[in-house]
Amino acid sequence: MRKIFMFVAISLALGASAASADLTDGLTARFRRIKGALWRAAKVRTAALEKAIVAMERTQRAKNELAEARAAVVKALELQPNLPEAHVALAYYHYRGHRDYERALEELAIAERGLPNDSRILTLTAYIWRRQGKFQAAVERFKGAFELSPQEAWSAYSVALTYHLLRRYAEADHYFDLTISLGPDNQGVYERKAYNYISWLGDTKRARDVFEKMPGESSDIPQRSLKLWWLERNYQAILDFASSASEPTMWTQLSATPVVFWAASAHQLMGEPELARASYDSARAILEKEHDTHPDDHRVHSALGIAYAGLGRKEDAIREGKRGVELYPVSKDALIGPYRVWDLAVIYTMVGEYDAALDEIEYLLSIPSWFSVHDLRLDPDFDPLRDHPRYQPLLEKYAIE
Repeated sequence: MRKIFMFVAISLALGASAASADLTDGLTARFRRIKGALWRAAKVRTAALEKAIVAMERTQRAKNELAEARAAVVKALELQPNLPEAHVALAYYHYRGHRDYERALEELAIAERGLPNDSRILTLTAYIWRRQGKFQAAVERFKGAFELSPQEAWSAYSVALTYHLLRRYAEADHYFDLTISLGPDNQGVYERKAYNYISWLGDTKRARDVFEKMPGESSDIPQRSLKLWWLERNYQAILDFASSASEPTMWTQLSATPVVFWAASAHQLMGEPELARASYDSARAILEKEHDTHPDDHRVHSALGIAYAGLGRKEDAIREGKRGVELYPVSKDALIGPYRVWDLAVIYTMVGEYDAALDEIEYLLSIPSWFSVHDLRLDPDFDPLRDHPRYQPLLEKYAIE
């Protein structure tokens, strides 16, 4: 966390001090190096950053560091109010730290006056627009950033993901390939390309072929494979992973998933209800503890709802699933919010409220999201819906052309 936000902000403060001491000669070489370091820090897209973002949303220490970072950026702006990079850093603070999209956009507008046609500012603006649900505008701005920096793999990846959300899967596939050609060692790109085939074609074999080509440490691949194993109904592979996982809970921006969740689902569909119940109860214990510590974490509420559903606690399950949606609705974040709706649909299905489940699924299929009719068709969670009179018409209405 400190490497991401504090380094950026303190570097800005130091850089602005250096600049103010020698304004007659313009920016010093040292200050230019600091500005370059700022951009490199702001552009980091690694597992470390993902963990930092998760921590940022969950710990008081991270909140304290955010406050210190903001103070450092404010100091930089006192010394040089029009420093574009300082406004970009403040935009990151508002965007990543508080999901305050409007204030972040205000800072970017100021920065853009000093750095017009800068691909990094275009990209950050597009990230925010995507969270606001302005997907078409976002994809055009991502493409503009990529045209300005055609060797920047992350820009191509951002285009690919946004096309996926718009269900323009063929175009997404093209940009996934471009991303891989520019940065062939990123496992996450292969993972997303594989799941693009799921949403586009419902083709688990093509998705598996992409996984087989995934580079890097083989130890990282099983966790990425969980969803595909689930769609392939390879429950034994899931149980093997769950029995050897090093961490009890997998945290991402999208979800909080106790590993025993996967074991519970696998046992349930393998006809082992007692083992499934024991695993759901283990997940419940983990998540209730997390809930006590982080009562407003939307991921925890949704996951706890699924655990309660697995234990037959219908009212508790629905309450927690709805709470997850209330805390992080699509209107607040059009990128991540749909996952809470999907979780609620899973909960409704598990407790036998099939019409309510189909209402949530139809909503997701009617808006840009990560899900398509193929995700619905392949996911074992929704097997109880297959004979419902609304199910087949839903597949036909939202069929992928």
